[in-house]
Amino acid sequence: MNPAGSRAETDPATIANELEHQAKRARCQMVRRWRNRGLSIDQLDLLLVLQVEGPASISRIAELRGVAQSNASFMVSRLAQQQLVAKEPAPGDDKRRVQVTLTKAGEELLAELQFARRRHVVAVLEAMTAEERAEFRRAFRRFFELARTVVPSGTRAEPPRSADEAGARP
Repeated sequence: MNPAGSRAETDPATIANELEHQAKRARCQMVRRWRNRGLSIDQLDLLLVLQVEGPASISRIAELRGVAQSNASFMVSRLAQQQLVAKEPAPGDDKRRVQVTLTKAGEELLAELQFARRRHVVAVLEAMTAEERAEFRRAFRRFFELARTVVPSGTRAEPPRSADEAGARP
């Protein structure tokens, strides 16, 4: 047998399909947890946008989520009713503009869901041998290193100019 494994084990398209399938399965499991909390996937996505971006206007949320401003406004209102987000006056002179922020309850909910996901990942990693974990970690790091610079056509994009652009953390 080929030391690198069979063609199916090394074929990029086959691996990409398998990764996509497994990611969908994991997402379905997480969706069940979210729904048990009374959240739609769109509402959770909006909470995650605020967690990553910080306070944002309704128009910015709509832009980041790729939805109409009326849709974003409706979702914000629903989340505000659940006390997961707060609408506050936006900085500036226009009193009609609001800024949406996560509430403490929203932050706690996201932390709880993320903890549950992390606990599952840790359990999976603990089921692996130390050698398998080391191999997985090396491959995972290499994958994301390349993901920052390889574009779909197979050519390389310009490498990030700074540690911040590369996603490095202090």
